[in-house]
Amino acid sequence: MYSLDLLKAWEKDSEIETISTDQHNSKMILKFVEKINSEISSLIQNLTNYDISEDKEELIHQLYRFAHKSYGMCNLFNLQKAKHLFGILEFIFDSARKLNTIHIHSFDYLSKLIFENLKDISEDWKTKQSSAKNTSLLVEEAKVYLQKPLESYLEKKEQTQKNSNGEFENNLVNEKKIFKEKLESEKKITNSNENIETIHLSDKDDDPEELNIPVDKITLISDFYEESYENLGKIENKLVELEENPKSIEILNDLFRSLHTIKGGTRILKVGKMEKLSHALEDLLDKLRKQKLEVNEIIIDILLYGKKLLMEMLDEVASKGPIRTKINSLLLKIYEYDDTKKIETGIEEKLKKFDQIQTIKKEISELNKKESGEEIKSAPIAKIKERQAESIRVSIDKLDDVINTSSELSITRLQFQEQISVLTRNIRDIKRALAHSKEFEPDRLLSRFQRANEIVISELNSFLNSNQVSVSRTELEEIVKPFYNELKSEFAREELTLSEELTLQLISFQDLKNTMLKNVENLEGFTSRLQNGVMNFRMVPISTLLERFPGLVRDTARQANKKIKLELIGGETELDRVMINSLADPLIHIIRNSIDHGIETEDERVTLGKPEFGVIKISSYYMGSFAVIEISDDGKGIDQVKVLNKAIEKGIVSADKTSSLSEKEILEFIFAPGFSTVTEVTELSGRGVGMDVVYSTISQLQGSIEIKSQIGKGTILYLKIPLTLAVVRVLVFESSDQSLALPMGSVDEILTINRNELEIVGNKILYHLRNEVINLTFLSKILQNGGAEFLTSEVNVIILSDGEEKIGLIVENILGRQEIVIKNLGSVLKKVPYIMGCTILSDRRLVLVLNPKEILSETNISYSNQVVSVDSPKEDISVLVVDDSSLQRRAIKSTLSKLGYSVDEAENGFDALKMVRIKKYSLLCVDLVMPLMDGFDLVSRLRSIPLYRTIPIIVITSKNSREDRERGIKVGANEFLEKPVDNEILTKLVKQYTSGEN
Repeated sequence: MYSLDLLKAWEKDSEIETISTDQHNSKMILKFVEKINSEISSLIQNLTNYDISEDKEELIHQLYRFAHKSYGMCNLFNLQKAKHLFGILEFIFDSARKLNTIHIHSFDYLSKLIFENLKDISEDWKTKQSSAKNTSLLVEEAKVYLQKPLESYLEKKEQTQKNSNGEFENNLVNEKKIFKEKLESEKKITNSNENIETIHLSDKDDDPEELNIPVDKITLISDFYEESYENLGKIENKLVELEENPKSIEILNDLFRSLHTIKGGTRILKVGKMEKLSHALEDLLDKLRKQKLEVNEIIIDILLYGKKLLMEMLDEVASKGPIRTKINSLLLKIYEYDDTKKIETGIEEKLKKFDQIQTIKKEISELNKKESGEEIKSAPIAKIKERQAESIRVSIDKLDDVINTSSELSITRLQFQEQISVLTRNIRDIKRALAHSKEFEPDRLLSRFQRANEIVISELNSFLNSNQVSVSRTELEEIVKPFYNELKSEFAREELTLSEELTLQLISFQDLKNTMLKNVENLEGFTSRLQNGVMNFRMVPISTLLERFPGLVRDTARQANKKIKLELIGGETELDRVMINSLADPLIHIIRNSIDHGIETEDERVTLGKPEFGVIKISSYYMGSFAVIEISDDGKGIDQVKVLNKAIEKGIVSADKTSSLSEKEILEFIFAPGFSTVTEVTELSGRGVGMDVVYSTISQLQGSIEIKSQIGKGTILYLKIPLTLAVVRVLVFESSDQSLALPMGSVDEILTINRNELEIVGNKILYHLRNEVINLTFLSKILQNGGAEFLTSEVNVIILSDGEEKIGLIVENILGRQEIVIKNLGSVLKKVPYIMGCTILSDRRLVLVLNPKEILSETNISYSNQVVSVDSPKEDISVLVVDDSSLQRRAIKSTLSKLGYSVDEAENGFDALKMVRIKKYSLLCVDLVMPLMDGFDLVSRLRSIPLYRTIPIIVITSKNSREDRERGIKVGANEFLEKPVDNEILTKLVKQYTSGEN
């Protein structure tokens, strides 16, 4: 009656099947379809209620009769797809009625799945008269469950060919009876409607399993990994919830579905060990669902350990195997809870026989392939579903490379903008030159020559007349005007004048500028879109991090002999993947501290009137461009007196300063290295190596941490971190003539303050900003890189904040905001004080990016060392440094700026000449060897300008020969200094030459 072909995919299973439109058959077919539709739903419901049914035997017979009759009707109407499925159902219910149970070989699960597919097919028939549903995968899944019982059926049928079907049924009944008697003799409690399944386990089963994924399924590995990883994460959380709500059928159903999904994937990819373990765990959950077992601590441990092994095997699948994870010990533990399975070990002969059968089957399979013209190597690759084509896996290294490349585009855009600025300045110079060139227009030159000739002729005529020489005007014109006439004819031949040519060049430059501006605008749009899109690749929900903590809290709480619940809120908040990975250790330290030191024991909580279960809550949410992770517990809180006494004992703070400390400052002592208030060291915490790691990690991520605690109520920690560190918007500025940057997330305001608005109190500089008083300090004092020790008439201030505390940093110049890619300083400079990394600006300069958290922590030190001088008589004295070397310019500028002088830079003689036209300088420092225009030429031209005939000029050069000195003095230089310049000598000379100016 049945054959192995029943479990093979038929050709029609994957094709579109259309029902007959023959007038004679159509009414009968539609009536048959209506009946299937109406009966299947009730049959599925009956299957669901099987365990509480009063007459289970009759229900199985009813299911068998429906399947058998429907199989015949499908055969009659040539509905091959449905016929195949009804044939499988017929075998399932035929076997079930003989064994008087559907709880074996997953009959219940498989029959429901087939019924649901048949309902979909019948709906297609009703609405479209055809069905494109692919049932080949369903048949393949049925094969996994039914091949063994079908082979057993065929084997017994072959042995009893001479016996009737009734004798075969009697054999099955007798087999069931033997199992029952054996169970009773061993005093095992079993359900009278279940059969015993023998499970063979041996050491060989735990040998490494080589992956044998079908060729057409290899493309599914990525989807399988992502889907299974997500489901395993859900399983751990649900198991912890289940332990707290052991009667929740909803949680059990969620767990069952997740495990079933994983099992289905392992079956498709033919990962034997994963399938075997997931199937065993699924059976265990099924018994919990049907209340044949009660949820307890040991079962939760088994399921959590099973999840751990599945995760290990999932990683082995991702790395292309082999599967080395051992599962037998866990399977034995699982089967202890399953009275329908008998474990049989030490059965080497049977295993050998099994191997022989498998070898024969493999040989037959290979032979069939060759006969059908198929070769393994040429096996067709299955067409990937559209759903699978929507996503691909990309290695992290490749993704980071794309992100860095897209981020570098912003730098390229800034370089274009800088070049446009240069072009704008050039256009301005051309316009100025054009204005001057109009004086030399042909008409104006000829007019001037004409007037000059008239004057010459008139004077010659007067002179000749006075000497009584008579010459006609015509003769005088012939003598005086030949050059004028020749020049006039020459101008007449010119097609364009100089100003017209310059105007055309100007128009050309203007068009180029407009085109470049438009291209830069387009580039800016594309860059922003690309950068935002690529950055989203790295953004992952924080739930991927939080999902690991329920199991950790459960295990740690048991270790500490406490009852604790974990609540997770805001798992959808997204962070950069790098941030997620870096936050794991800090959060683990915080959670362990809460469990070990924060939350009381059950007895202590009951005594205090608290619930016996302590609560740890982790919430995450957005705050501007930051994410906040809030970790709270309802424990005993932090004793500030103990913390303060311990801080004094460890020398962190002196006793005489304790009275001025705020609650926030006292609580922050726990972040000191080695700080701990406990007297007993435990395995969980208490060694004083946890919270300093938390503080260090959060600081490296450019975040902040804040603690609030109340005795007897609990503790809350707020971790505030940026969403990403890949691309950061920074403020670029100058301090001590060095370009630096600060992340804009920590910058509250940028101010330019008049010196008269500042208030000097001792060694502190105070500024009243609206309703609060801000302490100001020189950034150069914190960085200890030199700098001015006085306040200029206008002070540039950056207001830095970490949420509550604010300070003002006094800097020299504000250069603007930029989006930059932060680069680390390498392994050699892994940790430099106050520095979090560096970046490259649009002009290719390297700029150090400061760590705002470290700067805020050093402000008290900077106040104590601060020397404030309000008066700066030199700030109105301007010095121009002209040198083609930026290093030399900045070195001289740094020296003179510290003295209070206003210093400008020019990189060549032409730039210097432009600058002296718009500003008067009190002194110039000039290099000799420069491109385009050397120092000699520049000094000579400066001395030809009336305003600069007496202005001091100091030549600073590496050309220090006698001839150079003599030539320099001759053209107008006042002093010669040799590179590298001595700062003391330079300072002395500058003071000497500017002493008379203010």
